[in-house]
Amino acid sequence: MVFIGRTRIKSVSKDNHLSKGVEFTMAKKVRVIDLSVEIKQGLGRVQWEALDPQQRKLWEGLADALTAKVRHFDHRESVSVMLRSFPGVPQEALPDGLAWADDHLALSVHAGTHMDAPWHYHPTSEGHRAKTIDEFP
Repeated sequence: MVFIGRTRIKSVSKDNHLSKGVEFTMAKKVRVIDLSVEIKQGLGRVQWEALDPQQRKLWEGLADALTAKVRHFDHRESVSVMLRSFPGVPQEALPDGLAWADDHLALSVHAGTHMDAPWHYHPTSEGHRAKTIDEFP
C-alpha cells in the first residue's frame, strides 16, 4: 500500500497567501505496511501438528498477544451486574430471575485499524530521528 501525503499548511494570511516562515510538507510517496489484526478469538487455521516445538511456542505467543479474548457471561452470571445497575430492584422482579447475557472483549492494540509511527519501533530511521505519529503525513 502506498500513501500519498497531503500538503499541510500551518498558517495562511487573510488574502490566502502563505505567511512568512510557514512550514509545509510536500506530498511524497510513503510506504505503509498494514499490521492490523482481525478481531477474532484464536489464529484460525494453524497446522499445530506440523510445527516443531520452537515454532509452536512462537505461534502460541502470537495467539496470546494478538488475538481477542472473549469471555461469555450467561444469564445467571450477570444477575449481580444487573442488580447493581438498577439499585432496589430485587432478583425476583427479573423474568425467571435471570439477567441479560453479556460478553467481555479484550483486544491487542493491533486488532482493528491503527497506525504505528516509525518512532514506535526505534528512535532513528535511515540515520535520522524517527517520525512520531503527529509528524506523519
